[in-house]
Amino acid sequence: MIKTQSFLFEDEYVSVDFAILDHKTDSIAYLFKEKDSITFNENASDFRKGKWISELKSAFENDDLEREIHIDETVYKASDLFHLLTKSTGYQLGVIMDHAVCEDNYEKIKTVFKGADMVYIETFYKDEDQEFAKLNYHSFASASGKIMQECGVKKAIPIHFSRRYTESDKLEIETAFYKAFRNN
Repeated sequence: MIKTQSFLFEDEYVSVDFAILDHKTDSIAYLFKEKDSITFNENASDFRKGKWISELKSAFENDDLEREIHIDETVYKASDLFHLLTKSTGYQLGVIMDHAVCEDNYEKIKTVFKGADMVYIETFYKDEDQEFAKLNYHSFASASGKIMQECGVKKAIPIHFSRRYTESDKLEIETAFYKAFRNN
């Protein structure tokens, strides 16, 4: 499968990026990104609300410092009013399922998921079962934790464990995952 665009879906509120990963067959990992928002700080202004606020937001988004903003009978330079706006970065949520432990997959994961707020990631095998992971094109605990740490993900959650494991095995996987995520 050839990647033909840099995103899968986009509208005014959200975009969905993706990475095509190797799992012996293609597997798609998704990053859901809320769009950044710009809000007007009403309490910081003595001006009456009006059409000028949307014009100011537009100037801010387009880095148009010199744009003229008309408020009542006065003309202001947009950059003089930017202090009335606050930009909030949109939340980023990722899902990475079946994938082999390999540098090609990791480069794609780093490209798409760098700095994400939260990512759910496959952690199919215990570290001691790395050979099974290689044979079956899956990931293992510390490898998944390490790639999330390298991506600078704020919160990573291990999921998708092999059915062969008991609850205590899953706790062992989570412990190894979080050790790699927090300590590397």
